[in-house]
Amino acid sequence: MGWKNVKEHYNLDGRIVYIDENGDICIGDELLIKRAVIRLETNSTHVYGDVSVLGFTLNRIDYDELKSLINTPDQFEKSLPVYTYKDGVIVEKQCEEYGWPNVTHDGCLMRDDMYSKSRAKAVKLAKRYLDSMTKKAAREVSSARRKLERSKEKLLEIKKIKKRFNETCKNAD
Repeated sequence: MGWKNVKEHYNLDGRIVYIDENGDICIGDELLIKRAVIRLETNSTHVYGDVSVLGFTLNRIDYDELKSLINTPDQFEKSLPVYTYKDGVIVEKQCEEYGWPNVTHDGCLMRDDMYSKSRAKAVKLAKRYLDSMTKKAAREVSSARRKLERSKEKLLEIKKIKKRFNETCKNAD
């Protein structure tokens, strides 16, 4: 994936470097995990907060060099199994160190509520997440139904007012 090559090339030890769900390179720290986002697709950077703490200048990035770093396979000292979930499936990945704020070999930031060195715990985390998302979706549906009912009532009231108005205007002629 090349995220580790980027971290090493720019001397970002002590910083969090990972690939987000959009395929962008994110650089941050434990206080703000996305201080900078580098979008290779558009050769652009987006800054959130004070990036001076990162210790390098974003405006000097050579995007061709960066793409080369990303396309060069990373070299890892260790390959420890770590488990997560995606779309209802337990997935095994590899990492050099367990836990937050470490990153999997494929560049995913390992949040404690999503990754575990134990498959059994990953199953529990996935169940908790799916239960939570089910409840959230049910609340959203309930809220949408209430809003729809209020909108229907409002529409009926407006139709009554419009009917009265039309009758009043009809008699005024």
